[in-house]
Amino acid sequence: MLIIEPVTDAPCLARTITQDDAGRIPCLIVEASRLEAGQSACHDPGRKPLCSKSLATAAQELPEYAQEQWNSLCEVPQLAGAELNACLNDIEEPAVDGWCFIDPLGIGNPALVESCAPYEKRRIRFVGQGKPRSGAQFFIHCFDP
Repeated sequence: MLIIEPVTDAPCLARTITQDDAGRIPCLIVEASRLEAGQSACHDPGRKPLCSKSLATAAQELPEYAQEQWNSLCEVPQLAGAELNACLNDIEEPAVDGWCFIDPLGIGNPALVESCAPYEKRRIRFVGQGKPRSGAQFFIHCFDP
């Protein structure tokens, strides 16, 4: 069974996730939302269609899925290359759409977690059109490295 967890609005995280040499983590972030018939959010900037059928099934089995009447699941892309570097390090929000995981003990600008408690010096940073939309919920699933 796949385990997925809600992503909260908390700016700081205690959870450690191992970054690769490029600064990426082995995780997917999924946005669940309710759309009117015929609408699709997965081709908007900062979103892409969810490729993992098993992850979609796991999300649909969450009690919130039926309660909130979500009918759309999209992946919010983790940034790569120069866009990832900007997300990890730029104090001002970069003009890119997606997310990154900042852990100054691994990769990322310590100033971006400066206000966090000493045991919470990590965060998922959503930028541009990768930010949560009104009425939607983000979930994270991390794969075993």
